[in-house]
Amino acid sequence: MTLPALASAPDVEAVLGRTLTDTEGDLLPRQLELASARARFLARQTLSLVTDDPFTLEAIGNGGVWLPERPVVAVSALSLNGVALVGSAYTWTDGFLERVGYPGWGYPSAALTGLYTHGYVAGDQVLEQVALIVATIVASRVAAGPADGDRTASETIGTYTYSREAAAIGSFPISADDAKFLKELRPPILSVDAVTDSAWYPTDRYMLGEDATWR
Repeated sequence: MTLPALASAPDVEAVLGRTLTDTEGDLLPRQLELASARARFLARQTLSLVTDDPFTLEAIGNGGVWLPERPVVAVSALSLNGVALVGSAYTWTDGFLERVGYPGWGYPSAALTGLYTHGYVAGDQVLEQVALIVATIVASRVAAGPADGDRTASETIGTYTYSREAAAIGSFPISADDAKFLKELRPPILSVDAVTDSAWYPTDRYMLGEDATWR
């Protein structure tokens, strides 16, 4: 699945306070792709709106189970151990799947598969904040690059300080506050056993691209 960048050229230009040069504009799509991947990696979330995304979960014990992406907009299909359920057989308040009339999905565990729509719609304040973070990451990279022969050795935009040396190794700096904000978007644990209070967590499935490496 190809995901859209979480910020745009106008977002980056607004942070920079100037128009991108032709050379910077040519490099921008890849930089936006990498910065968006980093934001998604920190959030452990897709963030963009995705419709009818398939999922497979293991519900453990007598508890409910969290869907892995937030926010959940709709659950359009759900099967329990391969048997399709009608919509009235379950609820998904805030993305927490529960079986109506039962303490859990099956003991000791049960397999849940289905389709759900998740992510932030355009104009959502969370998505706008993420766009600002991504744009600032990219702006720091753009300003650090030798787009012309007249760059200073180091400059600062907001909480970000960058240098030509950082640009040369492909660094994408991010402030501690922005990293904290993105990490707070992570989902809760996916499954809780109401009897033993044990839990399991999602595996990371986030999208840096085959040739992207974050240090």
